Amino acid sequence: MLKENPKHYNEINIIYETIWRSLVEGVNNRSSDFHTFALATTDGKRSAVRTVVLRSCSKKELSISFHTNNYSNKINEIKENSNVEGLFYSKNKKIQIRISGQALIFNDVDICHTIWKNMSQDARDCYMYDEKPGTRIKNPKSIKKNTENKANKNFSLININIQSIEWLYLSSSGHRRVSFNKENSFVGDWIVP
Repeated sequence: MLKENPKHYNEINIIYETIWRSLVEGVNNRSSDFHTFALATTDGKRSAVRTVVLRSCSKKELSISFHTNNYSNKINEIKENSNVEGLFYSKNKKIQIRISGQALIFNDVDICHTIWKNMSQDARDCYMYDEKPGTRIKNPKSIKKNTENKANKNFSLININIQSIEWLYLSSSGHRRVSFNKENSFVGDWIVP
């Protein structure tokens, strides 16, 4: 017996709305498959990918954002080349969302201070270390914590201005793939999966 495909299976308009609903779900629900995504950057010589937490999304502004340590490698990579890729995947929904865009770094500005004030202490603790992320250490217990004020300066917001979105749905009835991009005002085009 064939499983019935969801409404978005053959409807581009519904697919676009499904993408944004999925991203909003990712922001608001820590258990959502869309709460984290793989972020790919390059410094021109090598590529790097890591998992980050989706912190906000805006359909109106065509953007998504995440937080990071201002001294992490991804900051220098974004300064070198602001073109980034974000990859979301839900195993349960069999949906992949790939976002391409330009990353902007915000550090030690009003928006960062506001976010910092509203963060839990556990979240702030992630930015409290003197050492740069990725620095070799002899013992994890030897890491020294910063003062609250210095840690606040370690905190950065990265906003990705979306240039294109690709959506892929995996189905035994036939995969579906759609591309939305800024050049055609995010009107979707079916593409070969």
